[in-house]
Amino acid sequence: MKILTTYYKKMKLWLIYFLLIILVLISAFTFSTQVVKAIAFGVVFVSAIWVYKDSTKLNIARYKKTALSLSSSPFGSAFVVWFLWIIAFPMYIVYRQKIIDGKIPLKENN
Repeated sequence: MKILTTYYKKMKLWLIYFLLIILVLISAFTFSTQVVKAIAFGVVFVSAIWVYKDSTKLNIARYKKTALSLSSSPFGSAFVVWFLWIIAFPMYIVYRQKIIDGKIPLKENN
């Protein structure tokens, strides 16, 4: 069990995103249309919830807006991911990694 926990902690987010896309594509060719829609809806819904929780934990409102930032609030980021998942989710993952790496500066207080 400890090996799996260590593996998941080290897994890159891009790999998770890639696996989610593969899951949707495999289900598109395997299951009926209704099942595919349900799986796609679930993936988008869970992704939006994760973005909300993660951006709350990162406190994204503290950071300057860049071309990659979806919104200055966690709810706004989750909302954008919900409606534009195929574009917004990878953008959030890149933005998140830049915050973690320290490449996005904090906002200056006026």
